Amino acid sequence: QELWDYDKESRTFWFAELKASALAGQLFRAVGVLMAQALLTGTRLQVSFPTLLYSLLLRHLGAVSVAPPGLADLAALRPCLAKGLQELLAYEKEDVAEVFPLDWPRGEELCSANRAEHVDAYVQWFLREKFRAQLEPLLDGFKQVLQNCEFLKTLVNAVQLEQMLCGVEEPLDVQQLRVTARMEGFDHDFKEIFWSVLESLDAEQKRRFVVFVSACGRRPPEGWQHFELQVQRNGDGDDRLPTAYTCFTLLLLPRYSSGELLRERLLA
Repeated sequence: QELWDYDKESRTFWFAELKASALAGQLFRAVGVLMAQALLTGTRLQVSFPTLLYSLLLRHLGAVSVAPPGLADLAALRPCLAKGLQELLAYEKEDVAEVFPLDWPRGEELCSANRAEHVDAYVQWFLREKFRAQLEPLLDGFKQVLQNCEFLKTLVNAVQLEQMLCGVEEPLDVQQLRVTARMEGFDHDFKEIFWSVLESLDAEQKRRFVVFVSACGRRPPEGWQHFELQVQRNGDGDDRLPTAYTCFTLLLLPRYSSGELLRERLLA
């Protein structure tokens, strides 16, 4: 059974509607622990969660400066649903409950006079209660590892936490990448060919290269100079393909006979 639902409009994952079970709770708790461990080890995650999840993680740790979730968070998670709620708020006729039926435990309480309070209560239910069986174990797993981290509680907001875990969506800067990159086993001429070929790629091709060597298309929060690319010679042979160890941003690269072939193999 799928644990996550993907929303094409927001391009983010959120919890799938599951029946509460011990196994599902253990799985989501493990996700929270893994996210915390990734933060501690500087491992970037190739995930697409809404910023709301990072807000909830910080609030669960005890970060008092993080605002409670609201309609704007729902809009980032489920744009169509949030748009319908905004239309409900603007609707002033008495038949509001018939025109905008809401499927939740308090749906029958909606009337024209309590539209704002009803929508606010619905948003809180949807974001915090509807998926509690999945959300709470994940939050607890994250807190289990980082509950004593005052840095997160006092100095980090949701956007910054997302960047720390997933990096920043920004095109690859080859010159910055080159600052800390290490190439081993290659002569000077091939090194220059490598950097020239990489620089010649378009933005999407560069992103694919970054994903290939790191499993994540985003730059480190500190900048591309902290990507720490390693390129090691992996023999010779124009018929061989590059390989990568993404945990170490390590590219194993044969010594190709030309820049054209190098470009072709990098894009294969």
